Amino acid sequence: MPSLSPSHLRTVLWIDAITALAATILILAAPTYWSTLTGLPVWTFYFAGAIFVPFVGIAFLAVRKCPFAPGTARTIMVMNFAWATISLIAIAVYFSELTPLGLAVVAGQTLWVVLMGDLQWLGLRGTKHSAPPVAA
Repeated sequence: MPSLSPSHLRTVLWIDAITALAATILILAAPTYWSTLTGLPVWTFYFAGAIFVPFVGIAFLAVRKCPFAPGTARTIMVMNFAWATISLIAIAVYFSELTPLGLAVVAGQTLWVVLMGDLQWLGLRGTKHSAPPVAA
């Protein structure tokens, strides 16, 4: 079974934290705009922002922590898979209201989040088979 090295895991977590921060800023800066663009209710963007703010905080703490804490990375991975599940439920519930762009945005971010979670899982597998990583 493939795995990533602990340093690659840290890189994946950095990418996840930065992209989540960007999404949070975009969502919270203009929830009504995103609602109009996607067809999702405005409250879903406030909900997303409320979830993303602590997620971003946890993600940035995880990548800055020395020594690296695999338990925190595991929490981030689980949160990613939970978010992907919520996104799929949103697609199912609001399918008839989603604009084509909205469907593409929600499906695309779901795939991105699953990719991040999968890479984190592979990185966590690598932490079981290697020495503790050195601080970056």
